[in-house]
Amino acid sequence: MMNADLLLMLGTDFPYQQFFPKDATIVQIDVRGEQLGRRTKLDYGFVGDTRTTLRASAAEAAPEQRRRASERLRSAHYRRRARASTSLATEGSGQKPIHPQYVVRVLDELAAQDAVFTCDVGTPTIWAARYLTMNGRRRLLARSTTARWRTRCRRHRRASESSRRQVVSLSGDGGLAMLMGDLLSLRRCARR
Repeated sequence: MMNADLLLMLGTDFPYQQFFPKDATIVQIDVRGEQLGRRTKLDYGFVGDTRTTLRASAAEAAPEQRRRASERLRSAHYRRRARASTSLATEGSGQKPIHPQYVVRVLDELAAQDAVFTCDVGTPTIWAARYLTMNGRRRLLARSTTARWRTRCRRHRRASESSRRQVVSLSGDGGLAMLMGDLLSLRRCARR
C-alpha cells in the first residue's frame, strides 16, 4: 500500500496514517461525507454508496483498460513490491517498539509444524496471511465477526486437549480484552 500509485478507499476511514502512500492518487468513496479526507489528502472524494459508485465508474472504463490494470497487478513489479513489504518482518530484532510483523514471523519459526493458529479480526488477520507458513499440517482459524469470539477459546482448548497440538492466538488489544475471561478460565482449569 505504501508504494501504490493509486489508492482506493472504499467505505473506510483507514486510521493507520503511517501506511498511506506519499505520492499516489488517492480516491475515497464513503456514504459519510464527513469521513472524506479525514486521514489523508484526497485527489477525488465521492459521497455515495460504494457499490453504486463503483458500478457507475466501471461502466465508464473500457474492457481493455480493465484487462491491462489486472495484468499490471500480476506483474513482476507487483511481486517485487510484495516481497519488499516483508522488510518490517525482518527488521524488528532489537528495535523498540518491536514491529508486530516481526513478532509473527518469529512465532512462525518457533511454532510447531502442526500448530493451530487463531487470529483476531483486523490487522492480526493480515499479519497471519503474510507471515505464517502453512505446510499442510498447520491450521489457521479466523473469524469474520467478533461476536463469534465468545465460543472460540473453549472450542480450541478442547481441540488442543484432544490432539495435544500447540495453539497460538494472534489477538489485538480488543480481542484480548474480549477473551480475558476465557483466558482466566483456562488458567484455572490448567491448575486442576
